[in-house]
Amino acid sequence: MRKLLAGAISLILVFSLVIISVSAEETVSIVDYDKAITSAENDSILGDMDSDGKVYVKDALLLQDYLIGSLYINLSDPKAADLNADGKVNIVDFSLLKNKILGLPADYFEKRPLMMDDVYALAEKETAITWEDLNNFEGSIDNRTAVYHIYDNRYDIIASFTDEPVPAAVDLMDGLSSYWITLDLNRNSRKQTEAFLNSEHKLPNITVNNIKSGTLTILSHGEEKKHVFNNSGLYYLAAAIKNIFACKEATDEWKSNETEKVRYELEFSDGSTSEILIMSSYIVIDGKGYIASTEECERMTKFAGYSNYFVPEE
Repeated sequence: MRKLLAGAISLILVFSLVIISVSAEETVSIVDYDKAITSAENDSILGDMDSDGKVYVKDALLLQDYLIGSLYINLSDPKAADLNADGKVNIVDFSLLKNKILGLPADYFEKRPLMMDDVYALAEKETAITWEDLNNFEGSIDNRTAVYHIYDNRYDIIASFTDEPVPAAVDLMDGLSSYWITLDLNRNSRKQTEAFLNSEHKLPNITVNNIKSGTLTILSHGEEKKHVFNNSGLYYLAAAIKNIFACKEATDEWKSNETEKVRYELEFSDGSTSEILIMSSYIVIDGKGYIASTEECERMTKFAGYSNYFVPEE
């Protein structure tokens, strides 16, 4: 992934720099840009990554290596890298530094790579994500969808075309998984999005190859309705459990969640048991809660609608 990000940023930089002649030793004048803006707080020259008093191509390459997480890069003055003074050093600062080197206005705009911070900002929106929001980022068109790759993660954003200014869906998708794991940014909070993006393995303490029996209980308005899985139902339940991702572990806030719940009680052939509780935004395994996406919770509650998965009631 670092190689992909490095390649993308390098192409942006190299493509831009071919329009001017700059050697590795030639200082690019920044007088016309901003009179070598300095920070009153620490007298840093913004964009001077190596603190040599000059801002030129070498500084952009240093910032590129820093952004992709090179173990060999330590900025001598991190504040000099925060060109827009927002307290963070990210791809926006790289774009501003490139504009500075090229003598372009600070507000010169071009599409830029989609990063994790951008995804979190989209998830925090209180209104629906629009095409205007997404058009800031590099993407490609595939049939009736637009695809935006997240450069510092393995996921993609898939947006479906409509004739409206708002996409039909804005889904995060795991590009490396053979199983379509998705999350709709319009339906999930930032906390759920973070948990989804940081999921790397299945939930612990669950084995599905030796399930002896299982029940599903719907908990609603103080009432319980229990269903017993038949062999066919246990097969599909096992497949669903295999694809539960271990999201960020939740604290005890799930215990006060009053939403409708679905409970699975499993017995294994060795006599051990396990309980899975599904509620809005959480999946609880044997008393340990995990933040879950809306889609994950819906997938694990849909079994209640399949009567052919259960032993007929007497």
